[in-house]
Amino acid sequence: MHITYHAAQRFLERVIKKSRFDKSDIAKAKSFLKREFGSILFPLNAKVPLPSLPFAKAVIKNGAVVTILV
Repeated sequence: MHITYHAAQRFLERVIKKSRFDKSDIAKAKSFLKREFGSILFPLNAKVPLPSLPFAKAVIKNGAVVTILV
């Protein structure tokens, strides 16, 4: 599953509560989200909870995680 740069930023801001981050933080967040979803198949457009963080939801559009909601 593809994780967008925007989704990684929103994960850091909304879930981790981090306001300052750099490209390495974004890369770590993207790899974490990629591990979270693994090879799970989702519908093309959906809002699904993160497996290990059920209070946070991922918005999926066209098969890619585009943002994170809390």
